[in-house]
Amino acid sequence: SANTTFWFVVLEDGDYPVRLLWWQGAGGGSVEWFVTDRNTGSRVLVNGAGSPITTFRQGSGRAHVKSILPANGFDGVEPNSPIKIVLVDGSTTVVNGSISLTVDGSPVTPTISSGATTTVTYNAPSSFGDSRHTGRLVWGESTTPQTMHTNDFSFQIRAQSVDDLPSYTQGTFAIEAEDFDGPGDGQARATVSTMPYAGLAYQDLGAVHDVDYHANDNGPFNGTPPDPNLPSAHNYRTGIPSELNGPNRYVPMDANQTVGTLDVQRPGFEVTSNFKLGWVDNGEWYNYTRSNIAAGIYTAFGAFSHGDVNADVGGTLARVTAGVGTSNQTLVTLGSFTGPAPGGWGNNALVPLKTSTGERATFKLPAGVKTLRVTT
Repeated sequence: SANTTFWFVVLEDGDYPVRLLWWQGAGGGSVEWFVTDRNTGSRVLVNGAGSPITTFRQGSGRAHVKSILPANGFDGVEPNSPIKIVLVDGSTTVVNGSISLTVDGSPVTPTISSGATTTVTYNAPSSFGDSRHTGRLVWGESTTPQTMHTNDFSFQIRAQSVDDLPSYTQGTFAIEAEDFDGPGDGQARATVSTMPYAGLAYQDLGAVHDVDYHANDNGPFNGTPPDPNLPSAHNYRTGIPSELNGPNRYVPMDANQTVGTLDVQRPGFEVTSNFKLGWVDNGEWYNYTRSNIAAGIYTAFGAFSHGDVNADVGGTLARVTAGVGTSNQTLVTLGSFTGPAPGGWGNNALVPLKTSTGERATFKLPAGVKTLRVTT
């Protein structure tokens, strides 16, 4: 065991809230507060004989800021994290209408839920970039006259990497974007449902439009005017016919296999072949049926890219609960991916799945065959 000693200065008499957070690992342990006499070095337990400090398990102090997230000074904040601040009433209260929030020097309009506990939430209209950001909360306390308080904070955005994820040996499951459903994919499905998966299980397989996937347009085709014999990037899933004016809509994709990047890196292993989906529009979707994802509670990350560094990337994740293999399917939305574009097509950013309020999304999957859908 070891002691953690710190000094603090009390500027005026009063009752002050303190909180001890303690995590116990393996083995025995104990924890207690003590006060050290700076002149003699002697220690006295708080509330013990001769203690200069009297403490209580419960009390009612003045209104105060209970928490600020992201925490002040934290250097590992996810790109699309919301700012969430909680204030708590006590012997005084937070004055309604007194709260203002500034982010990076500019006033913003947060969502404020008032009551005995006041919650201030702000979701940036576009994801925070990979840089340091500052915030300032100003709020009023119901003293006479009213007391105004200012709380400054800062945080650093850090893009997620595959090293932040648990290994496949700890339950992480990887789904390759190019391996969406198609008729006759039974053997391929067994291969992609077992980790580690190297790639190429769906080579040359077809797919049925508006059943296995949906594309907004047909193409692109090279030439002016477009030549139906010259489809661009008609690779890997070549079983989907490239018809310029037909009902089939092939999915353009290119090999993307840069060593040391998300092209090939997966949690605990690397793929030997990888294809990126290209020319993706808003509202396109792909179904992924897998047979070997263990029942449990999950979160998810998606790998996305965009050529404009000022754009956002992402989509939504849903579970198909009925109608798989038909044109009439029932969905349950699990969350959404939204994050800043890294700049450069194929230069993927790892984007976490979030709820509608910006919190990390979790979802429960049952045992058995499951179908997930990604919509862009």
